Amino acid sequence: MQATLTGEVQSSFDNLITVIPHIRSGAVKALAVSSSKRSEQLPDVPTMMEAGIPDYDVTSWFGLVAPKGTPRHIIDRMSAEIARALGQPEVIERVVGLGSVVDYADATSFDTFFKSENARWKPIVEASGAAVQ
Repeated sequence: MQATLTGEVQSSFDNLITVIPHIRSGAVKALAVSSSKRSEQLPDVPTMMEAGIPDYDVTSWFGLVAPKGTPRHIIDRMSAEIARALGQPEVIERVVGLGSVVDYADATSFDTFFKSENARWKPIVEASGAAVQ
């Protein structure tokens, strides 16, 4: 973001939490968001798909994982507590205020999503030559 603000680079991709203050101040202009839906924080900014790049849906996400073999009752309890926390209005307000979206998934749904993300990005990571150390 610093390089964009100083003009060292002409454009950049970044998380909304980082760029929203600069967009609102007029220091940078948002051209598009990379998610499939417009941001609640930037409703006038089109998605990449609306801007003409078909099937473009790239978002960052956060999830909580536990070691393999963690007893199911522990997973279920953690999942229930996360759902409860993410359902609280003050938590939702804070997360949305940071430019994110609250999108809770139970343990089974998250596992499916996690595996699909790994399958989606694996060929791209392999083609880049990146390696996990």
